[in-house]
Amino acid sequence: MLHITDTAAEYIKTYLNARASTAEGVYISVIKNGCTGYSYKLEIQRNSPDPDQCALYASSGVNVWVESKTALPMITGSVLDYVKKGLNEGFEFRNPNVTSECGCGESFTV
Repeated sequence: MLHITDTAAEYIKTYLNARASTAEGVYISVIKNGCTGYSYKLEIQRNSPDPDQCALYASSGVNVWVESKTALPMITGSVLDYVKKGLNEGFEFRNPNVTSECGCGESFTV
């Protein structure tokens, strides 16, 4: 299960409408990267992906697909939010499965 905050859903909706009006949503995967092992990868999804390859989460009119084999087990129970901190803003995963993160917050271990 992935919870998408209203703030994240609204940002996704605004972003897709402004830049990729034909997009159907966002696709989340996890890739091997960084100093602690993995990082999240978000991509614009123009077509509905194969339902056998991902799980669909819809929130506030926004579709978010999560890759099933690797990403879903790692992010189950997470909250996807969009936050602004000072001059920085971006997506933030609050993931209860994370056991450690790198100092810059770009990668994690489960």
